[in-house]
Amino acid sequence: MKQTFKAHVVGERIVDRIMSEKQRRKGDMKDWINEAVNAALKSKVLKMIDEIDNDEDLLKAINAMAVPVMEKMIHEACGKDKKKITMGRDEVTRGLIALINKYGETVEQQFDFLKEFLDGKSFDAKGLVKGSHGKVANAMDYITSAYPIMSKMYSELVNWTPKIHTANIGPGELLFIMATDTGAKGDEEDKGDAYLGRGLNIEMKSDGGHLGTSSSFNMGKEVFKDAFKALGKELKEKDLDDLMLRNGKARMPKALSDCSKMYTELYKAHYATSNQRQADSACEKLYWEVCNACMGIKVDYKFTNCVKDGFTNPNLFLQNWCAAAYQQYEAHGFDWITLFNKKTGATISFDGHANFFKNRNNWDSDWHLMWAGGGQKEGGASTRIIAKPFQAQPISTDVPGDAEKIQELKDLRSALDHAINNMPRKNFSVAHRVTLGLETVNTAAKVLKNLDLIKTQTKEGLKRYFAHKKALGMRDRKDITFGIAFKKWVKSL
Repeated sequence: MKQTFKAHVVGERIVDRIMSEKQRRKGDMKDWINEAVNAALKSKVLKMIDEIDNDEDLLKAINAMAVPVMEKMIHEACGKDKKKITMGRDEVTRGLIALINKYGETVEQQFDFLKEFLDGKSFDAKGLVKGSHGKVANAMDYITSAYPIMSKMYSELVNWTPKIHTANIGPGELLFIMATDTGAKGDEEDKGDAYLGRGLNIEMKSDGGHLGTSSSFNMGKEVFKDAFKALGKELKEKDLDDLMLRNGKARMPKALSDCSKMYTELYKAHYATSNQRQADSACEKLYWEVCNACMGIKVDYKFTNCVKDGFTNPNLFLQNWCAAAYQQYEAHGFDWITLFNKKTGATISFDGHANFFKNRNNWDSDWHLMWAGGGQKEGGASTRIIAKPFQAQPISTDVPGDAEKIQELKDLRSALDHAINNMPRKNFSVAHRVTLGLETVNTAAKVLKNLDLIKTQTKEGLKRYFAHKKALGMRDRKDITFGIAFKKWVKSL
């Protein structure tokens, strides 16, 4: 124990503590310390420790010197050439000593623990990062200390977020930095939250954090609106509140399927195709293009297989989106992202966006993503990511009212086009007769006998067609041409 103090006792800051303790002692000891004030302090204090034979007196002397010695140890560890904690070093020092004093049973134990802690032998942060690679591990399982102090102070330490340099650090960051022998606040370029060594520059995220930020969600919204406009649908601002991006586990799946169902029906109507897979792929491309605009880069995640039969799988959509956010976030220059839950110790780490997507069922989300502000709180590029197994949400299969109108619009257009181009030479199909209410006109002979009825029903069909287009915000100049063609056909009957 004496050798431990000989290695660390320096400076005149210890004098006052020694004096206050020894003033209650015998006079010859008081005189000895007074003489030490103006002499070579270090050597005389060490001599004093050597000459104390009584364990009780030695313990009191050690207690008097404990705080300044521990301060010196932590200050040296926090230096700019080590852990790079300069601004805020005093707060870190005082706080750590307070925790160690609170849970250490004896001063000897406190000193031995502090040395172990700073030597990287109390908590294996490197092992935790690697052990939680793509899967959830518990930080408390990586406590390696020989002393109970570490387990006792763990909760307070990981919840402590002191201000270092110009900002408060996140939960768990101080533990990773201080308890790792090679730990530092960022790498040599000040990138990352906790540098643990070569290849282990960690961007730490409090469980429920975002994967970077983006101020370009408004650009994504314009891409989204333009895509619908190209298919003849003018979206109003109020429409956007219920399409694609929406807060909540219940609302986002519905907003996505409402979007994809409407978009695929518009696509099929616009291109006069019944190829559902082609329409689904077009919607997946739309998601990719919107995501590119929101992230400000061309992302690798193309939302493949997210849309089927016009409905969006919200789970695959969300996982693609968050992986894309991770990809754009990598420009910050870290090696790993570690999600850390300060309450439960749940931790999961990823060494790249591909690894994040590969292990997409090992992390969860809060499902909050909006056109205004993305995942919110300073414009999160992703939803909040949580270190627990993914909780899948059901695919919404509700058909939105607009999708039903679009389908009827497509059916009406098909029937009216057939009338203009083929009647009365060729009768309507069964589907066309149903659409126009002409089920009884089911033979060629009946066509010629019911021309007035056909005129009446097709005129009614045209009115419904234009009414739906108006309600959907899809009226355009082509409608004039279509109306003229219809009038010419009616006159020719």
